[in-house]
Amino acid sequence: MKIYCLTSLTVKPYKNEDLKISYHHGLRKESHYDQAKSAIIEREFLNATNYVLSEIRIGKNKRYNVTDIFHFLLYRENVKYLDIRMIKNVIKIMPKEEKESIVIDIIIDTDYLSNFDFPAKYIEKIRIRAIKNTTKRTLTNEEAKSYIEYAKLINGLAQNNPNLHEEAFEKLKRLHLPNPAEPKRLNQKITDLYNAIQTLCDSEVETVIPINARWNNYLDDCDELLFTPNVYDKRIEKTKDFSECRSLCYNSVVLSTINERWFMAEGMICLIFKNLDVFNTPNSWKIFGKNIGKLQRLSILKLSNCQIIEIPDAVLKNLPKSIENLVLSKNELTKLSKFIGRLKN
Repeated sequence: MKIYCLTSLTVKPYKNEDLKISYHHGLRKESHYDQAKSAIIEREFLNATNYVLSEIRIGKNKRYNVTDIFHFLLYRENVKYLDIRMIKNVIKIMPKEEKESIVIDIIIDTDYLSNFDFPAKYIEKIRIRAIKNTTKRTLTNEEAKSYIEYAKLINGLAQNNPNLHEEAFEKLKRLHLPNPAEPKRLNQKITDLYNAIQTLCDSEVETVIPINARWNNYLDDCDELLFTPNVYDKRIEKTKDFSECRSLCYNSVVLSTINERWFMAEGMICLIFKNLDVFNTPNSWKIFGKNIGKLQRLSILKLSNCQIIEIPDAVLKNLPKSIENLVLSKNELTKLSKFIGRLKN
């Protein structure tokens, strides 16, 4: 189950040092992706009350190999903010309000969360507005652009003051997206959201999960994709949907070329190639340079021990300016172009 919308967060008081991702009670080593995600959330938490384009998902997570545990996921601007196990009392959904659009508040009882539930333990409420209701099942680029522009206007009118958001929404009226669907489709989405949270989290409701419920499915949660010789099958390069990947890593595998499908992941923040020779294959830099600019949220780019002698100017010119950490260790580089100076972070 997926819902695209705008969200605003109400957060508890916190210290900057609190906003660090926990790694499964110290059993997991911090990854480059963890570092990048932590830095992004720490920055954006300062403006958590601002409305931003968001995606809510409810379903079972294949990673945990447990069939009766459901998860509530919240993505804001392509970064996963929340991954909460939906147990009794942890989440409460309030009655919807009818304003310029339907408004829904989701309350998180942080007493049921541990210190390792980052950053959920600092979030008290999620306010949902402008739920997407169009004939397109996925979020199109045109729809995303409309959401982003609308949110920018709302936040601008409110001057980063959450108390002025209501006036801003009243002034701008409803967000109109292309290809609107029938109202009954929106009503069904809202009904599904209420049914899922009440069934799984309301202590006064018996947990009986309908087989055909739209939320009784596995999540396509492919935030982190790590391919090593033991888990790599070259056929995935033609069949895998990379569009929702946030961190992609190839380590010590044989790649025949640069795959343009990787760059469909517009929300990717971490891209790592280690111990590869793919950049010595025909047209590899041409393909890489043509597509790398699509990853406008990329924070970490690591090309380590990839037998790189020189990086073409065309590639450096197209690197996203969002990159904060560029790692080129263990290569055979003798010089770098002046265009490396484009990266100001």
